[in-house]
Amino acid sequence: MFFKGLSLTSPINAGLMMVTNPIFVLALSVIFLGEIINLNRIIGIICGISGAVILIIYGNRFSSVPSDPFGDLCILLNSLSYAMYIIMVLPLMKKYHPITIMQIVFALGSLLVLPFGWEHFTQIEWNTFSTSIWWSNLFVVIGTTFFAYLLNTLALRELSAGVVSVYIYLQPLMAAGFAMLFGKDVPNILHLMAALLIFIGVWLTTKSVVKKKLDVV
Repeated sequence: MFFKGLSLTSPINAGLMMVTNPIFVLALSVIFLGEIINLNRIIGIICGISGAVILIIYGNRFSSVPSDPFGDLCILLNSLSYAMYIIMVLPLMKKYHPITIMQIVFALGSLLVLPFGWEHFTQIEWNTFSTSIWWSNLFVVIGTTFFAYLLNTLALRELSAGVVSVYIYLQPLMAAGFAMLFGKDVPNILHLMAALLIFIGVWLTTKSVVKKKLDVV
C-alpha cells in the first residue's frame, strides 16, 4: 500500500499521511490494550483524521505535483497497518529477541506479498538495471526497510508504542525537505492546513503518554 500510494501521490502528501500513525496507535490501544481515552484525545483523533481527509479530497486541486486521492488513501491505510504492527509486536518484545521477530515478520510478509507482486516481479528486465538502480534498491530494502524496522523494534523494548510513534513527527519535515531539494514537490497552503490539523491531533493524542514516560525516566 505504501509503494502503490507513493507512486500515485506526492512525497509531501505521503509524509503528512504517515503522521496519522500515532493517532491510529492510540485508537488501537484503546480497543486492544484498554488504553484510557479522554476528551482531549477524542478531539485529537477528530483533528488528525480531518487533516488527512482534507488532503485526500482537495490535495490534487492545490498541489503543483499530480496526486491521486487513491494514492493518499493507500498511504493512510498503510499508516493504519503500521499502527497495528506496533501494537502487535509490543508484547512479543518481552518474549523474543528483535532479530527473531524481524525474521518472522519478513518471512511471513514475503509470503503475503507474493500473490500480489508475482506478476510484476516476472516483468522486471534485470539486464536494464544500471549500477545506480541496484544501489537504490539495496538502500530501500536494507536501509529504509530492514534497519528501519529493526531499530523501531529495538526502541519498543525501552519505550511505549505511543512514544515510539511520536517520532514520526519528523517524517513530513524530512519528506518536504528532500522533495524540495530534488525538485519533486513544493509545499502549498493546503499542506500547511492539513499539517496543522494532523499535528494538533497527534499532540493531543500523545502528550499525556510522552509526559508519563518522561516522568518515569
